[in-house]
Amino acid sequence: MQLLTLIKIINLLSAPQGATKQRIAEELEVSDRQVYRYIRDIEELGFPITDEKEPLGRRVYYRLDQSYVKKLPNLHIPSTDLTLPEAIALYLLKGQAGMYKGTLIEKNIVSALGKIGLLLPDKAAEKLGKVKSLFVTAPRSYKCYAGKKEIIRLLTDAMLDSKTCSINYHSFYDDKPKSHLINPLHFFERDGGMYCFAQTVRTKKIITLAVERIQDLKPTDSTFKYPDGFDPSSLLETAFDIVFGEPQDFEIWFSADIARYIKERTWSKTQKFKDRKDGSVVLKMSVSGWNDVKRFVLGCGPNAKVLKPVKLGREIAAEAEKITSFYDIKA
Repeated sequence: MQLLTLIKIINLLSAPQGATKQRIAEELEVSDRQVYRYIRDIEELGFPITDEKEPLGRRVYYRLDQSYVKKLPNLHIPSTDLTLPEAIALYLLKGQAGMYKGTLIEKNIVSALGKIGLLLPDKAAEKLGKVKSLFVTAPRSYKCYAGKKEIIRLLTDAMLDSKTCSINYHSFYDDKPKSHLINPLHFFERDGGMYCFAQTVRTKKIITLAVERIQDLKPTDSTFKYPDGFDPSSLLETAFDIVFGEPQDFEIWFSADIARYIKERTWSKTQKFKDRKDGSVVLKMSVSGWNDVKRFVLGCGPNAKVLKPVKLGREIAAEAEKITSFYDIKA
């Protein structure tokens, strides 16, 4: 029996006159036989239920002992009926949580969905079960955070309590561990990776940390004030990928073969498209992340060409020459 069903029945039985099985069946949209099962289950839980036939009538009223009702808390709760779009949204979000596999975050996601299921009416719970079977998680190149449970927990607590932290961080660029004092501000996700915005205590600069590269973290007794004017959402909107800085203007041509794919997606809040007669399209945008844009264009192969800045186009041409030098084209 769902928790919400139990509460509804108890509320009906708590009325001074009680309720007939027909009234309960109508309220819950179930059969009379199912009502009998519910009443039996409630009695097995220890609720004192009496039944009384109305004088000169056939209807039987079931009610809770009124002395027991006075001891019950207010069990009225708002409706938690789940719509189909809401159920779909829940499982779409759950499907995006593959990067948290093996962490407390995954455990809490499963726990939260389980609790939601307990609060749903029977029909909605059945609907949720059907929706669940519609979604499968495609394997992606998620980073693994199974060994970072404690780091994530400590970072979360530090953000909530505004605590400065001492960390040992293994830098990707020089492949060396470094010690920092940071003020952790926000988590964010990019391409299957979990990152953290933080402010350095020494320079007050906002930096980006890859969570998997934090080798050790210890909260200090010091607290910090949230940096004035820092807007993480705006910062994320200005970056093409993971590099944040001063936005630059880019113009990129895409062939007709992939023009529709390019136009179907949002690459930047600033993006503008210019269609050409041959079916190709030019994307104009202002973003940060020079090397990120370069990798993106290289990934499109002969279907993309940088028009502006010219310097980036030259860098990509040089990269393409290096790539072709790896292969024996005559073979």
